[in-house]
Parts: sequence; C-alpha cells; structure tokens
Amino acid sequence: MLAKDTLMLPIDQAIDSVVQHTAPLPIETVPLSSSSLGLVLGEDILAEENIPICDKSLVDGYAVRLADLDRPGVVLRVKEEIF
Repeated sequence: MLAKDTLMLPIDQAIDSVVQHTAPLPIETVPLSSSSLGLVLGEDILAEENIPICDKSLVDGYAVRLADLDRPGVVLRVKEEIF
C-alpha cells in the first residue's frame, strides 16, 4: 500500500522522466552464436539485394478458413496462384 505522501505521476510523464535520465548502452561486437542470445541489434542491418530477386514462393501450401470447412462435402476452389 502506498503512503499518502507518495507522488503518483501519469504514465506518459513517468516514461519521459525515465527516458531523460537514461542513456543507451554502448554497442558491443559479439560472435553470432549462443553468446548473442537475448541481445538486440545496436543498428539496422540492410541486405545489399533482395533474395530471391523475384516474387517466388519457396514452399507450396494452401490457406483456408475453418468456417469454410464446417460443411460435410464442401469443395473449395483455388482463388489465386502465385508463381
């Protein structure tokens, strides 16, 4: 239970206060192995080119809605093919 003289800040004001009084941690270089588990990137990484270079599906599959399958003997049609 909070004491009567405890000051309660609105959440946005409390967040602003924390941000103003903290600094980002320095960026470390670590091996891309188990020592990097739990860490976050210190900067964005951009690919030099899109891979694959064309629109392509690497796996086959179908997407269906459960609601469309609740009738016995239902026949579904293929709505779109992506090559």
